[in-house]
Amino acid sequence: MKSHRLGSGLVMHRAPCVTVAGLSAGLLAQSAAHAGFNVVALDIFGDRDTREHANMWFDIGGNGLSIDRTRLYDALERAARLPRMLGLIVTSGL
Repeated sequence: MKSHRLGSGLVMHRAPCVTVAGLSAGLLAQSAAHAGFNVVALDIFGDRDTREHANMWFDIGGNGLSIDRTRLYDALERAARLPRMLGLIVTSGL
């Protein structure tokens, strides 16, 4: 299976990418990873389960249990530029 390196040194395989986003994206990240996708997760927690199943994680947290709009837009913009990105799946809080 071919792979390539991202700027951070992270290796992603040639499988399609999908971005999952919400207050907590862990379950979506796990489901997408099990389906064979490279996962980019955007949430406010970044817990171990989320990071274990995601190839990349972006902190989109604001004050308290909220999403910061600027962080969200920046993360979405970066994820959209990744090779083989198919789209975005959202969960609660978005």
